[in-house]
Amino acid sequence: MASGTKAAVAACFVLVTVLITYRFADHLTNLAPSAVLTWGLVSRGIGLVHIVVFASFDGQVVPLCGKKGVTPVAQFLAQVREDFPGLKKWAYFPTLLWLGDSDAILQLTNRAGLIGGLLAIYGGIFGWLGLFLSRLALQSLAVTGEFWFVWDYMVFEAGALVLLLPQALPLHAGLGASHLPVPCVALAWQLLAIRLMLGFAKTKFSNANVAKDNLFLQGFFVWQLLPNKLAWHLHHAPLWILRALYGGMIYVEVVLPFCGFFSGAPRCFGAWGLILLMFGIFLTGNWGQFNIGYALVCVGLFDLEIQWSFSTFFSGSWLLPPLMLVYVFISLINGLFDTWTNTSWPWFNWEIIPGFELHGLIGLVRLLAPFRLINAYGVFPPEALPHVRSSMVFQGSNDGQSWTTYPYKYQPHEATSRPQWFAPHHARLDHRVYYPFEMTSKSDLTSAYCVTDHNPYCFSMEGFMHRMSQRLLEGEPSVLSLFAKNPFSDKPPALLRVVAYGVTPTSWAHHKATGNWWHAQQLCELISPRKDDPSLWKRWVPKPECFHPEHEIWFRRCPETKALLEIASAEESNVDALVRGNSMISAEEVESFWRDFITAAKPSHGDWKTIVARGRACAARFSREKLAMYERIMARYVLLLRSRVTRDVINEIGLSCLFGNWKLHLLVHDVISEGKDAYLAAWKDPHVLVTRAKQIDEARLLDLIGILRLDDLLFEDLKFHYMISLKHRPDREGFITRAVEMDKGGFYSMLQFILKEPPIADLWLPKARLLDSGAWVVEGYEDQPKGNPLAEPMLK
Repeated sequence: MASGTKAAVAACFVLVTVLITYRFADHLTNLAPSAVLTWGLVSRGIGLVHIVVFASFDGQVVPLCGKKGVTPVAQFLAQVREDFPGLKKWAYFPTLLWLGDSDAILQLTNRAGLIGGLLAIYGGIFGWLGLFLSRLALQSLAVTGEFWFVWDYMVFEAGALVLLLPQALPLHAGLGASHLPVPCVALAWQLLAIRLMLGFAKTKFSNANVAKDNLFLQGFFVWQLLPNKLAWHLHHAPLWILRALYGGMIYVEVVLPFCGFFSGAPRCFGAWGLILLMFGIFLTGNWGQFNIGYALVCVGLFDLEIQWSFSTFFSGSWLLPPLMLVYVFISLINGLFDTWTNTSWPWFNWEIIPGFELHGLIGLVRLLAPFRLINAYGVFPPEALPHVRSSMVFQGSNDGQSWTTYPYKYQPHEATSRPQWFAPHHARLDHRVYYPFEMTSKSDLTSAYCVTDHNPYCFSMEGFMHRMSQRLLEGEPSVLSLFAKNPFSDKPPALLRVVAYGVTPTSWAHHKATGNWWHAQQLCELISPRKDDPSLWKRWVPKPECFHPEHEIWFRRCPETKALLEIASAEESNVDALVRGNSMISAEEVESFWRDFITAAKPSHGDWKTIVARGRACAARFSREKLAMYERIMARYVLLLRSRVTRDVINEIGLSCLFGNWKLHLLVHDVISEGKDAYLAAWKDPHVLVTRAKQIDEARLLDLIGILRLDDLLFEDLKFHYMISLKHRPDREGFITRAVEMDKGGFYSMLQFILKEPPIADLWLPKARLLDSGAWVVEGYEDQPKGNPLAEPMLK
């Protein structure tokens, strides 16, 4: 169905719904609280959401972010302080943790947010101060890198907007607000409720084929973040029930949000429908504070009298309407994006567009971006996909032969993992290890930060999985508390690795016979066995020259890298000195880069079939600390040469991309791989890159970064082979196909090449078969009985 036809059908459903609800207006409007009570409940409700957020995070903040945590925020802030001195660090990374970053301060900040939520429920002047305290605590903890889920973005936005609503009365005086809000603020709040759900509808249904995707929920109940027992059972429901639920979901997510634009009965009906949807999702999944939070945002729709009109919007205040007009305008722009691009789209390289004149607007959005005041929403793909999920599993060993798993508390990772219901608690580790292999990821192991994140420090040579592995090798008690148990209670293992598991629900019969809930089998090894390496903590935060190449704006924000980019007129004899600069890199280390590393990487350069062997040979020859130093030196050479490449040369090469300079960066890698003389020749005449670009292939482009970051290359290669096999419908264009057709920068630029080649490491995959009914059958697990794993009558 064409997009225009879908829109027309949706408009018809909206119109019919509005007309029917007006027919029953008296009954429906009686179901809504008064406007004063509505806004009092909203303020207290956001206080309740803050309590849920901070209470859930309280036991996780030190294991994840403390000095002995997986991502020590103190080390991160120390590097930021060095790279962005003075007020810059406050502007780019606003947090009160600049005043103190100890574990005690982290816990105090989190508990201050919790106390703020309690004060908000009490109301009065203490209620407003409590909401402000909670929002301040949330903003301060944002730099930990743990608040990037869609429900986190919702709380950031709602937690800021609620500060403009009237304060709630003290509890002893009633549940209502002290007075009605300024109309433009009330409308902005209702717009948040509307566009959040429409964001999900846009992502989920704009590219959906309703006739083929009406069994979407059969797979979704399995590959959602953390399915509970009810979701597991619903996956096995008769197909007619799944189709009916899908139709109801479309109606609520696509049609009912538009009812919010109408006053009276339609808005009341829409609000109750959206709240009931949240209740249903709450019962069938574990989505942190999302369901409770969004339901409470929707309570604001019960103000049925306020109308969407120009005169209403600009009444009641002279200061707030212009402010809310900017909010609405940027909100509409955000509607073009989704959760994955929420924090990154302002940093796209918009300036390359000919005639681009919105520098002021983009500058304003970038200025506000760290505060997450306005967000984009929408997560899930629209296709009905095979019921397979993946999980990253940490395993320890003392002999390198027998491996023991560190079991998760909630994440399904083995046959006996019982689906659990623990919402609204947000188990951040269990949620996090699901995402990396399933889609565009913020797991530190993706090479597409241009699309998914704005934080330049995320592109670390020692990503989240590496750091978690190191903490487990250290036997760190706080980090071990995130797992269900410690299988190495006597002493930490000698080795640790990370593997990916494929997980598929068993049939009813198999579950009753064995007690197993899942078929689970190893797909591949993602991080090869590692030994204890305390030096990791000295290098996990990247130096600014090692930011992802597509973070062009951050290179120019940092004084050190900005200086490198501006040195375009230096003589070639000074290049090595420029590389050293003030970086504490010695002349001997620069010489070693050319003499030792480039010489070692040169043989078989561009041979894709041997890249894993060559990468492991370099890893055996050079320590990870030395490889990190070589990467830093190479990054500085790249920045220097890029400073001499004009926009005309980039356009002639054909590498001008909205998302940045990934391929240009790799093209300079190829120059460096041929030695210092080749580099100096390109330095003298950057136009030689044009000829090189016409002759080069992806294998050569990826060669040096693959050797330096072999784990990253393996991860991306294996992930996309998994996705094209099990997260892609053969009967239609899907995410992977669209990513190949539209160069989205980063590793996406390489997908066409990657998917033509076999995986570069061992990868086992189950077989997914699409039936005429639209249902999927997944087979191939070692413990799986032969034949269809689902009952035949259900599939027909």
